[in-house]
Amino acid sequence: MVKLKEVDYDEAFPNGLDDRCRSLYERIRELNVDAEWSESPGGHDIGYWRGHLESYLIFYGGKALP
Repeated sequence: MVKLKEVDYDEAFPNGLDDRCRSLYERIRELNVDAEWSESPGGHDIGYWRGHLESYLIFYGGKALP
């Protein structure tokens, strides 16, 4: 079996899908995918994404910003 690339699962909460999001994360882990879960208060809007942009870039790019 091929080892899949790590997944960064970031959930804005409450979002009405909290139980489903957690179930999806747990299923990903059951499939032996190296995944990280994080929750932050807020919604899926520009303020939330802007507040998390640096951590997304570090995860996907693999290094810190200057």
